[in-house]
Amino acid sequence: MTISASMEKFLVWATGSRASHLRLRLEEEARRLHEEQARLQEEAALAEEEEVRLAEPLYRPPPELHVREAKAREEEAQARHANERALSADHEAHAKVLARIQGTLTRRLSWGLPLFGRGIRARRAAQDARKTSQKIRRDQLLGRQQQQRARHEKRCQQAERRQWRETRDRLTRAAREIRKTGDIEKTRAAWDRLRRHDPASHTARIGEIMLLRQSGQFEAIEEAVSTYAAEILHHPQHHLKLARVAEAGKLLDLATAHTQQALASSPRDREALRWAARFFTKHGLARCACQLFERGLGEGEIRTALSKDELAEFEQQWNRLQEALRLVGWDLATQGLPPETMRLADEAIRTLCSAPGSSAAYTPVPGRVLHVLPSFGPGGVQRQTLNLVRHLPEQSELLERFVMLPLKGDASLDFYRMAFEEAGAAIAEVMPAEGPLLPPDTSLSPEQLLLLHQLPERSIREIGHILAQIRHWRPEIVHAWSDPVNISAGLAAALAGTPRMVLGARSSAPTGRRAATSALFTHAAYQALLSRPGALLTTNSQAAAREFETWLERKRESVVTVYNGLHLDGMIPPDLHSRAGQLRQELGIPPQAAVVGAAFRFNAEKRPFLWVEAAAHVIAQRPETHFVLLGDGMLRPAVHRWVAERGLETKIHLPGLSDEVASWIAAFDAVFLTSRYEGTANIALEAQALGCPVVMPDVGGLAETFLPGETGLLTPADPAPEECADRLLACLNQAHYKEAARFHGEAFIRSRFGIGAYVEGYMACYGWHPVCPERANSVEEGLRREA
Repeated sequence: MTISASMEKFLVWATGSRASHLRLRLEEEARRLHEEQARLQEEAALAEEEEVRLAEPLYRPPPELHVREAKAREEEAQARHANERALSADHEAHAKVLARIQGTLTRRLSWGLPLFGRGIRARRAAQDARKTSQKIRRDQLLGRQQQQRARHEKRCQQAERRQWRETRDRLTRAAREIRKTGDIEKTRAAWDRLRRHDPASHTARIGEIMLLRQSGQFEAIEEAVSTYAAEILHHPQHHLKLARVAEAGKLLDLATAHTQQALASSPRDREALRWAARFFTKHGLARCACQLFERGLGEGEIRTALSKDELAEFEQQWNRLQEALRLVGWDLATQGLPPETMRLADEAIRTLCSAPGSSAAYTPVPGRVLHVLPSFGPGGVQRQTLNLVRHLPEQSELLERFVMLPLKGDASLDFYRMAFEEAGAAIAEVMPAEGPLLPPDTSLSPEQLLLLHQLPERSIREIGHILAQIRHWRPEIVHAWSDPVNISAGLAAALAGTPRMVLGARSSAPTGRRAATSALFTHAAYQALLSRPGALLTTNSQAAAREFETWLERKRESVVTVYNGLHLDGMIPPDLHSRAGQLRQELGIPPQAAVVGAAFRFNAEKRPFLWVEAAAHVIAQRPETHFVLLGDGMLRPAVHRWVAERGLETKIHLPGLSDEVASWIAAFDAVFLTSRYEGTANIALEAQALGCPVVMPDVGGLAETFLPGETGLLTPADPAPEECADRLLACLNQAHYKEAARFHGEAFIRSRFGIGAYVEGYMACYGWHPVCPERANSVEEGLRREA
């Protein structure tokens, strides 16, 4: 069917390009159908010619093949005719569609040109609008899917981070709980698990460094810090983490340098700013703290990095720092920044000690003595204090009462509590482990409180508690025992206005190997306390006295030596030897076997691992020898594990604590010590008194406790296990050491370490009148030199 030329022109004019395009497309489709039909007919003709050409076979096929071929040709012809009919049907269908379209166009044209044009444009606009809305909808769906995917990924990442933090916190809590048990090996394994979970964790490294400190491996701390520095070299908080770890190792110069580098590399880092403020103020680095606060409160970009609360806290710290500097005599306005060598804690202690006591000074009770002890736990300090509490009332009527003040106290640290109570001493309140740093009513001025808060929190808590007990018990004399207690008790006595204080140093001066175990302000505190009238420093060996005089730059003989006291007549039980045999039998030690023993705390300064290593060397050369180590402490589980791993449980015995030290010494053939530093070892005195030779390192005052080369042998200060084993074998194999100890040991101990001389020495320190005038003269000379 064709359209006339006039009609075609009318359609072009009426419908425009769209109607023309539609018509042309239909005609093109009809043309393609005709061409397809012609092509198929041509292919069918060619196929018939090919069949005729191939009709003559090269060989005569069997009859049944002709039948099959004929049937196949018939089927093929039927299929071809079916295809032709289908093509004809398609052509007719297309023709019908074209006719229907043309009829539709004709009808629409009959309705009028304006209506038809509006319909086309409306439909086109509707289609465009539909496409636009579909595109917008599709974009919205894609955007929503992307947002959901991003939220899902973010939630997954947050969940992973939360799980990672929870695991880290759980491992940290577990490590801290294990640390409380005192098991070094288990604690080290717990920190190692945390380090594997978080290789950059400074908490794990701090825990490991604290273990090194507790086990006495001070030389390994710097190496551990260097290793950690290499591992986190590219961490964004490299310097901040190293500063925390170095502070834990008491490498304050290194910690200060890394803190300053952290501030320089990230001046707006809130965590670095908070850490620096805490670190500088905690350690009294006045110049660094002033520079930090001036910059933090002055530069606009740093102020914007801090929140409103943090900025207010910075301002408060800055005001307190300026006031503290003013109290110690440094005016920033006129003198500028403090020198780098200034430590605010040192200056605060000097100021507190140079000022008179509190305005609310108490009236002391004449003859009342307050003893401040680390605890009532088993130790040489507690035994010597108990000897004084038991025997001083027998020699002086000036004593009103002894009051015992332990700073720590629980079931595990009450070993001597009952003994003190039976001796008639009053027991003061134990320092609380928690709560406010200072009691509610300290009667201290605001200036004194501000200076006191320049010290570490532990020292503030101890000073506050001792000060409250001094005001409650009103002693005439405060007698402190051991270095850390000396500083806290001395400052409390100075603030309270106590007339006399005796500071008892029980070991070597905190220099050299002991420097790592003492507070940084110890030197300044001792100097400031000893500058007060009525203050006296005592030691239990001449060697320690000379060390303290050199360290504190004091005149010779200004530090008084009071040797430990041993009550020989009261220490030997009536069944000494029979009980010694029973103790051997309980451990399964044959009667004829040689036994080497000791009694000390299982901590770093006693070097228990060196002790068992030397024992293993002796056993390897002399298998019948047994070793017995009495005592307890945080390193005992690790030592027990060391012995068990080497199968030496039947040779090295660890019975634990015992109050039958004399019976044990009677069961020993030699006493062996490995202290890193020591004043006077009580077991060395008791061994000599009972005729037992000793083998000890040449540290502190140990050489003064026996006759070296006669009643025992000295090892080097830092001996190898083999050197200790050689000395022990010489002592065990040569009988004259035991004979000399049996014949000369008791007389030597009575002459130097008798209980009478011990009591008289402290009576002179208290300002009372001892029996021995020479002792009184030496004490008075020491006080005069100090004045």
